[in-house]
Amino acid sequence: MNIETRFNALCVGKNESMTSDGKTTFYTLALVQNGQAGNIACSPDVYNAVLASGQPIESYDFTGIYRDGQYKGFRITHAGEAGSLISGKPQSTSPAGNSKGSK
Repeated sequence: MNIETRFNALCVGKNESMTSDGKTTFYTLALVQNGQAGNIACSPDVYNAVLASGQPIESYDFTGIYRDGQYKGFRITHAGEAGSLISGKPQSTSPAGNSKGSK
């Protein structure tokens, strides 16, 4: 079963790391929400799209999916314009919520 959630958080950094054999790359975002901070896995598209403006900190509305199958885990799959969850605007299907991102 997959559980999808949408939430707003500040992105304060991102990290790209590879396995020791160089075959797999992992992408994570450093997020702050309600005084709590943590690193959460994300898709390569989201990684490339967030903080692309050069600002060190930006607010986004994120979509994340918890997968409860053989490989359990939580991963951010989309990032949209901050405020889209509150204002009722539909969340963009592009990774960063603008026309510059691509899936």
